[in-house]
Amino acid sequence: GVTGCRRDFANSRYVLNFAADPYIKGEDMLSGLQDLLAGRLDNGARLVTVAARLNNTAGRSDSWIPVSAADYGTFARALSYHLIAAGLYNKNALAEHGLQVAELKVLLKKFAPEKVASQIGVEAGKIREIAVAMSRYQPALAIYDDELLLAPDGRQSAAAVELLNMLLGAIGQPGGVYYYKDDGLGALATSFESQKNQPRVSMDWFANWLAVGGNRTAVINYAANPAYTTFSGKYPYALWQNTYKIPFHLAIDTHFSETTFFADLILPAATELETFALNDALLADGRRVLSLRQPVSRLVDEIFLLRQAKAKKLDLFSQKREPVAESRDFNQIVLELQQLLSGNSPESAPRVSSWLEDMIGRAPFVRAGIDWHRLQKDGFQTYRHSSTSIKLKPEVMATSFAPLQKRPDIEHANAFTLIPYRWHTLDNQTANCKYLAEFRHDNSIWIHPDKAAHLGIVEGADVQVKSQVGSVTIKAWLTEAIHPDCVAVSLGLGHTKLGRVAQAKKIAQKDPMTRALLMHNPVHFTPFSFRLRAWDPVEPVWWHEKGNGVDIRRIFKATVDAKHAGMTEIDTTVRLQKV
Repeated sequence: GVTGCRRDFANSRYVLNFAADPYIKGEDMLSGLQDLLAGRLDNGARLVTVAARLNNTAGRSDSWIPVSAADYGTFARALSYHLIAAGLYNKNALAEHGLQVAELKVLLKKFAPEKVASQIGVEAGKIREIAVAMSRYQPALAIYDDELLLAPDGRQSAAAVELLNMLLGAIGQPGGVYYYKDDGLGALATSFESQKNQPRVSMDWFANWLAVGGNRTAVINYAANPAYTTFSGKYPYALWQNTYKIPFHLAIDTHFSETTFFADLILPAATELETFALNDALLADGRRVLSLRQPVSRLVDEIFLLRQAKAKKLDLFSQKREPVAESRDFNQIVLELQQLLSGNSPESAPRVSSWLEDMIGRAPFVRAGIDWHRLQKDGFQTYRHSSTSIKLKPEVMATSFAPLQKRPDIEHANAFTLIPYRWHTLDNQTANCKYLAEFRHDNSIWIHPDKAAHLGIVEGADVQVKSQVGSVTIKAWLTEAIHPDCVAVSLGLGHTKLGRVAQAKKIAQKDPMTRALLMHNPVHFTPFSFRLRAWDPVEPVWWHEKGNGVDIRRIFKATVDAKHAGMTEIDTTVRLQKV
């Protein structure tokens, strides 16, 4: 029943970070960053980062311990071993989870600090020092994110980090980790009854399932780009064009993408500036906050309805307040489909705003003190939900913390573990934004200078990165901010269908909007100045000759994780060769 967790940084005194980057990313980045800063400033919390790459958070930590991505789980297990061996663990917390000390000792025996120190490149004394500090400066917690999950044996490494939290008594306690499930009022309002017992799977799992034999009579793809965002090898043209796998593919999106390219039908979706939405989140004190997103411009179909009602005096019809083309709210489409499947006319479906008002007027919302008019005015309301337990705990067994795989074979001089990481400004929604693309329009591969010298690779040289699935060529960036056994490449670049800016293609001659900007009023005149406008008269996308980077996902292919239903795993071992 666990669907997420919240880290109580504000009340913590020691945070051990395994490759996460809360300073720039995360589901609750702003609130999480505020809590982390509050903990460091108000409590004097110590922040120690264990990561193969010097990310933004590592650079702002009290200490950065470079450890290969393949050894995150080993480092966490070594800390757990010392906590148990030295009697520094929380005995009540361990008993509460039903874990036996004797069983854990046997399981972790081979991870004693002195036995793994040479393998992970961290002195045994340093490992013991961190374990002692975490037990002394309570409350303490350990964190991770998707960068650890994408590392070799990532799921088991994550379990090893959670074992640390259990031994420290951090689960369900102030300054620790709170598990929760999405059973708040927001989920009650936006989930259909038929969805409650449906299993959840990752997008990578679904793409793999289609590739190995699965099929769906129809796929509706809303605001997603799985052909690009999944680790599914070379662009799966054959998969998304296969009429047996997907006989009918409907794409509803705000823009063209690598996935909509294969759709049988593309419908323009309204943007977040034109639609309603509810969001429900858990706060640090156990309360929940229900927030309402409201449109700043009306949808075209709503404007047409008002015009038909002859509401001519309302200020709703200026061009600047109408969305491009006849885009539709996806929620409105769902409401109309619901009526259609029930044998009714789609026109009988309520508007989204009316439907939300009706839902929020029902008993569960009234009992929680939620009022529609107040929600519209303030934008959010806090409440307490009786069925939400901030002490919700996962079911665990000692064997859950054992590594499943052997360490990757990176003994060869040109073999490395590749770390795919995310930029906080580039994603599927922003990659075609010119002003953001000016900051990040291509990517390089991080290589440690010592390893680069051994391979004859210099700064800016073209390097072939080869995996079991495929290869790409990318330019080298030499830096000591990466572990010698690892290399790193950023995600979010290398688009092929997302727009001319995202593809680093010239747009001045073909884009009517850009062409108009170039030609309109080329001379700027004021009483104090006379000059040409500061605009490139030839090409706004000035980096087109450098390209748009590479999409590193194309050389990896996710496989089904036999131990975790609905999840996948990826072998990120690569070999480098100077071109």
